[in-house]
Amino acid sequence: MGRATEHDQALRADLHKRLSSTVRTRTGPSFDERVEAASKAFTKKARAVEAEQNKVLQTAVENGRSRPTSAPFRPRSLGPNQQAMLQERLKQMREQELEYKHYVAAIKQKMDQREPLFRLSDVQAGIEMLQVQREEKKRELQLEEAERWETIRSVKENAFGRPLLIEDYNYRPPPKERSEAASAPGQRPQSAGSLGRSGFGACADNEFDERIANEISKRWFAESDWGKKVKEMKERADSRQKLHEMSYPQKVDGHKFSKTRLMHSLVATTFH
Repeated sequence: MGRATEHDQALRADLHKRLSSTVRTRTGPSFDERVEAASKAFTKKARAVEAEQNKVLQTAVENGRSRPTSAPFRPRSLGPNQQAMLQERLKQMREQELEYKHYVAAIKQKMDQREPLFRLSDVQAGIEMLQVQREEKKRELQLEEAERWETIRSVKENAFGRPLLIEDYNYRPPPKERSEAASAPGQRPQSAGSLGRSGFGACADNEFDERIANEISKRWFAESDWGKKVKEMKERADSRQKLHEMSYPQKVDGHKFSKTRLMHSLVATTFH
């Protein structure tokens, strides 16, 4: 039994070894092995770079220490002439001040002598031109207004010469006597200027009223259906009760709110 067990263990170890070798050959190293190899390579490369940088820094420090200082101790005679430097700077300052003064004077002279945007003569000419245009526009408007009033007057004259519907619903010409009376001198105004804006209209309205009253007073209109209807409407309007004769119910509580608002407004007016 002991030999069999040892033999089995040897076979198992040999099989495990061969299997591991086969898997490693086919799949390559594991992730941990690859990470460890990469870490070792990066550490080696970083150490090499660090050593190179330390070498460069050490060389730079040695070169700097081997050179003399930039401001060594020197005697007074070897120092710069401060008085000469001051005089040179004062000279430059005076030159710049004089140059700036000339520049400002040139700008001021240019501003004083420049051409103005608007001359007084040009402005006056513009004002006169506007005045002339205003007067011309005013005359045009007056002429246009006169023409319009003349047109209105002619329209009224033409309308006055036509028969009324109540006179003749067939629109036959008016009687010869009325046509001659209308065309006689002194019956109607001949111009709108002599009567003004309402003279002819007032005369025409009065004559129209007279003509209408004359036609209404005739027998044929009184005996027509419309004449009877108008007469009935007039009698009903004349015989109805007047508004001041009607009795209205008293509203006592309805005006309470209005009285309260009135009192509030009076109080507010008094205090303010």
